[in-house]
Amino acid sequence: METARLFWEINMDVPQKTLPQKTADQIIDYVVENHLKPGEKLPTEKELSARLCVSRSVMREALSILATMHIIRAVQGSGIYLEKPENAIMLSSYQAYMRLGYASIDEMYELRIRLEADAAALTAKRISQSGIYELELCLNKAHCELSNEKKFSEADGMFHQIIAEHCQNRLLIMNLRSILEIVEQYRSITVQYLDIRKRAYEYHKSLYTAIRNRDAVAARMYMEDHLKEVKRSADFYHLFHSTGNQKI
Repeated sequence: METARLFWEINMDVPQKTLPQKTADQIIDYVVENHLKPGEKLPTEKELSARLCVSRSVMREALSILATMHIIRAVQGSGIYLEKPENAIMLSSYQAYMRLGYASIDEMYELRIRLEADAAALTAKRISQSGIYELELCLNKAHCELSNEKKFSEADGMFHQIIAEHCQNRLLIMNLRSILEIVEQYRSITVQYLDIRKRAYEYHKSLYTAIRNRDAVAARMYMEDHLKEVKRSADFYHLFHSTGNQKI
């Protein structure tokens, strides 16, 4: 009862939506009702204003809200288009939170471990045979490029991307894309060392085997262990170099 009461009190404090915000919701309703697909064109600002019975200034604000959320894209001289579902709004939010001190890079990496482990478990259950073949090709490429830092890094990133994309959960994929762009520094550090590349490859082999065998528990475990080791290696690198740079 206490939890329910607290939830109710929190939601009672939510401010009422402004007219532009309500209009933005109505535009989304229009998109849904008319089954518009990403890349398709919406009516003009004037037509939308007339359809929703609001002023042009209110409509401009509503469209600006949706553009900021990366739901629509206005092309000068062409029109208003429905955006493709990407991770831009999540990435912007995560980056802003970190700049404001609301989240640390360690917290972001911890979230990455949770999300990628979940994705690996789901992928083990849902991946197609063609997806397994993609993973195998990527794994073989990484093995061939162990001595090439740049090419191994590309194969490493692709391996994680394939696993994420085959989990068949669009929200999980969008969150992962956003987080991976932020924590990319870890790969850029650890991939410099051959012994770490070899260890990453061994983890990828274990991950591939677990996914091919549809073993969600093992896939989750190997992904967690792999990413924790990557972070430990990167943290050690930072500690070693920061200590080495101190004046005696």
